[in-house]
Amino acid sequence: ETRQALCRRRAKDDLIQIARAMGITLFRDRFYHSDCHPGNIIIAPDLPPALIDWGQATSLEPEQLRTICHIVLLLATRSP
Repeated sequence: ETRQALCRRRAKDDLIQIARAMGITLFRDRFYHSDCHPGNIIIAPDLPPALIDWGQATSLEPEQLRTICHIVLLLATRSP
């Protein structure tokens, strides 16, 4: 495997880990990181990626969470 392919695979794996962590905090903990951008993601060799700067995070009300769940399901199934 080439260095470029390894870097792409690592980037994809890191992105998946960040998305899973955000999903857990959103759907299990009802907590939303509202300032997620590349500057708030730490990538280090031999460590899992880390999402930092939770200063603007907020909790979600049940109705807000239901709406987000609905949107995620629509996107996942591509249903109108």
